[in-house]
Amino acid sequence: MSGIPVNIRNYIDQEVRVSRRTPLLPVFEAVHNALDAIVERGTQGTVSIRVERHPAETDGSRGAPFKFIVKDDGIGLDDDNTAGFDVLSSDRKKSRGGKGRGRFTYLRVFDEVTIESNFDREGRRYKRVFRFGFDYRGCPTRGIPTSDPVGTTLTLSAMSPDFARYVPKDSAILAREFITHFIPVLLSRPGPAIILDDGKAEDLASLVKNELFVSSEADPFSIGDRTFDLQHVHLRPRRGLRHRLVMAAAAREVDGVDLEKHIPTLSPKPLEATDTDEGYLVFGIIQGDYLDEIADPHRLSFRDDANAGNASSDAAGEPQADMLGDPLSVAQVRRTAINRIRDKITTQLEQAVKDRTDAITSYIRRDGMGYHFLRGRIPDLAEKLRSTEDHEIEAALHQAAYEERSDRRTKVEQLLKATPKEKSEKTYFDRWHAIVSDLSDEAKSDLADYVAHRRAIIDLAEDLLRTTPEGTYRREEILHSILFPKGKQSGEVGYEQQNLWLVDERLSFHEHLFSDVSIRRMSQGADPSLLRPDLTIFESGFAAFHDGDTVVSQVVLVELKQPARDDVSRDDPIKKAIEYVDRLKSGKAKTEGGAVIDVDDGALATVYLLNDWTADFRKLLRLYNFVPLPGDSAEYVYRERDKIMMIAISFKRLIENARRRNRIFFRKLGIEN
Repeated sequence: MSGIPVNIRNYIDQEVRVSRRTPLLPVFEAVHNALDAIVERGTQGTVSIRVERHPAETDGSRGAPFKFIVKDDGIGLDDDNTAGFDVLSSDRKKSRGGKGRGRFTYLRVFDEVTIESNFDREGRRYKRVFRFGFDYRGCPTRGIPTSDPVGTTLTLSAMSPDFARYVPKDSAILAREFITHFIPVLLSRPGPAIILDDGKAEDLASLVKNELFVSSEADPFSIGDRTFDLQHVHLRPRRGLRHRLVMAAAAREVDGVDLEKHIPTLSPKPLEATDTDEGYLVFGIIQGDYLDEIADPHRLSFRDDANAGNASSDAAGEPQADMLGDPLSVAQVRRTAINRIRDKITTQLEQAVKDRTDAITSYIRRDGMGYHFLRGRIPDLAEKLRSTEDHEIEAALHQAAYEERSDRRTKVEQLLKATPKEKSEKTYFDRWHAIVSDLSDEAKSDLADYVAHRRAIIDLAEDLLRTTPEGTYRREEILHSILFPKGKQSGEVGYEQQNLWLVDERLSFHEHLFSDVSIRRMSQGADPSLLRPDLTIFESGFAAFHDGDTVVSQVVLVELKQPARDDVSRDDPIKKAIEYVDRLKSGKAKTEGGAVIDVDDGALATVYLLNDWTADFRKLLRLYNFVPLPGDSAEYVYRERDKIMMIAISFKRLIENARRRNRIFFRKLGIEN
């Protein structure tokens, strides 16, 4: 089709695609046109790109760009180039991979496009200045005489905010986009200078060739009758750059993938090298006539990339071609290149897996006691681990443990759904045996982790109850926080932060718990009392969960006093506890969601009084008619009228009881004193 179409807007709406993920495409097209102009002039040349941005954002980050100015010292818009500019889908640059549509991407992303170009004609110099827009009908001038240098300045203004917001604000990341896209050109020797000015001018060609370049190795290969040029390039690390495969058509990136996404063993970090302390990044650059031919008109993708799943070069043997001698798909070319890159760095990848294996093994031995059952999966985990940092290892082990447990639940659920006939068969019990055998290490590991946690908590509590080096005692708040964090309630605290089992194993199965929370807060204002029991627990029965219909049949209070306090009777915790119970049985307490906690009229209230067994405390217990429990450090009284069971336990007895209950587990784990 010749001549600029009458309705450019409609043509762009129908034919020109620019994704928000590729907002720089029009700028790349402008730079490619500038490079073509330099080639036509036959000089080494320079292309400069200046970025103008909006003011900084309120958070201090850089503003989005609104203008790109691309300037070159190429041949300019002479009569031949102007004639090609005025033809839709011109084939003037076909030999260099040009499709004749790139300039229309300008109008998809920018509202204003102006061109100023100086060129030579019959020994004299002329200038063309015009605006390219939806109303463009052809270059309006044959040029006016000028003495300015030959070259072109293209100004792309008023970038659409829908695209501008996806342009990197970080200048280093923006530079990465240009380096990746133009890497074949930037590595050429000699080659044009490409200068990016985003607040500071930087010659990208000089940067790549003189500072980043480490080595390059050609690795041609064929698929059927098609030959491909794969270049293995090693670059020194620079912020923003990653290991990457660039698939190019006509020396420009059409498709690129981060290699670590396709080579799981490859870490995003630079590979180690003997000749540089920084290490290096791996770049693969693949080119070939086949890729030039199947690039879409805007060089956004390859036309047959939708067939990505139809062919695989991962299988053994050489990749296959179709009946015409072409690759089965561009995906096959991509995978072949990735496999060849993987082969080139096999030694480094094997060392990386070894290092990660050692790191995972060390972590499990040092900090990951609960992951012992995953030791058989370490090789597989090491293949996919991104780094040897503890948080990465923990995340990988946590995910693997979740998968193991999920698999166990699935197998168990399937067995539980078995019919009575299936359950009577021997194979049913064999399947149960297989599950238990396969997962026994996991169960043991989980139990060992939990038992070790209990041992640590008991030791910590015992240490807190000793005198400090200054001869004083720590306050009860510390022990309180071990049992249950202060100021919190059920639903706000994870299970691992609760250690109510120190007092009574059954308390771990509570329904609703309030820790150092005022009765006014418990009742959400319904009761104005500012009294704050240490721990308030509502239950539908010890070791039972509320079924949604049964009212609460027990109220449990835990009261703690500072160790070695010899004036506890002055506060009279027993009298306070009786008052607490009276108010709590009023039925005004509410759950986190605001539902009233119904308390049965005859609900039993159990009060645990935790204190050192001082003479003053003993005297208070006698005053309220407490009687001894077996042993000499615990007493109780039952108040029939109030339905209150009070149990006074010394801190020493509390720790002894907890240690005694868990001793058999400590012994089995080998952590008993």
